[in-house]
Amino acid sequence: MSQDPKEGPDAVEKALEDFIRQTNRGFAKLQDAQADLKLSLEDFKEEMQASHKRSEKAMQEFKNDMNRKWGELANRLGTLADDFVAPNIPFIAQKYFQCPAEPDLLSACSMRKQSRDKSKIREFDVIAVYEDKVILNETRSTARQNLLVGKG
Repeated sequence: MSQDPKEGPDAVEKALEDFIRQTNRGFAKLQDAQADLKLSLEDFKEEMQASHKRSEKAMQEFKNDMNRKWGELANRLGTLADDFVAPNIPFIAQKYFQCPAEPDLLSACSMRKQSRDKSKIREFDVIAVYEDKVILNETRSTARQNLLVGKG
């Protein structure tokens, strides 16, 4: 048998060297692609973390703003007795209790403390004092059946 010089050990060695070179280039490209992907993922992760922080900050600002607005609304509702009830007490006293048109004293948001016992402290939204009568008012923004007097 005669050997073709192209098919000899040198040719196999050369083919193997070419294969190794191509394989190494392929691996190098794959490593570069992996490194690019890793950098892209790190950038994406940083961007997502920054976005999350911005979202958290915006939510906290929104929450603070809502709390402030709820506080303002609660304060405004807290002036219900001052704004609507107190100015009408003299009319109610005159119509239903035969009091003079003007009380001797008309006070909104009063607290009366007779002892150190906190259970004996009384707070009234409006107090109207007349010569022979005292009218006390406690205003509720929500009516509760158990607080109504003469409910039957």
